[in-house]
Amino acid sequence: MKYKFLKTNYTKYSDEELMSLIVRNNEAAFNELYLRYSSKLFAFFTRMFYNDTDKAKDFLQDLFIKIIDKSDTYNPQYKFRTWIYTLASNMCKNEFRNINSKGNLINNFNFDSIATNSNISLIDSNDRAWFNKKLEKEINTLSEEHSLSFVLRYQQDLSYKEIAQIMQCPEGTVKSRIFYVLKNLALKMNEFNPKTILKNANNQ
Repeated sequence: MKYKFLKTNYTKYSDEELMSLIVRNNEAAFNELYLRYSSKLFAFFTRMFYNDTDKAKDFLQDLFIKIIDKSDTYNPQYKFRTWIYTLASNMCKNEFRNINSKGNLINNFNFDSIATNSNISLIDSNDRAWFNKKLEKEINTLSEEHSLSFVLRYQQDLSYKEIAQIMQCPEGTVKSRIFYVLKNLALKMNEFNPKTILKNANNQ
């Protein structure tokens, strides 16, 4: 009799279930978790470290080493996504304190959502390029807390609740920071305000 061994399909496992297997040194479970999060977190580190892809790769590698080394500290009662972004965010915070500098956070943001929430308008590709350049300039003036909140919300698409857990602050504080950023963007990028655009068009 020949026995057939079925290969476990880890794609059907939740993040939390995969972590419970990683604690038991299951390499296949770790590989599945890496496939799920490596691209997103590489993008996150790249944005936070002003498009320094080499640095982003190093931090990504260090992050997943931390996941292996600290797997026994993970509490499965909490969402894995919150836990991993907390680790990644703390790594960025520590690096910011070390280098005391900021960089380009602009690529791959949800521009349409930013525009809608800031009461500004995007008309065509030329306006979008202009908008991106202006937004980059303004984002680089934000504080560490405001920039991190902004990146997690509009580049990683995390909820306010998740960001609050990651940054260890009340959800209301996150909303306040995001509101502050959007309000200031609306003021500093007034040329993209639909009313301003209409007024300028009527004056031409």
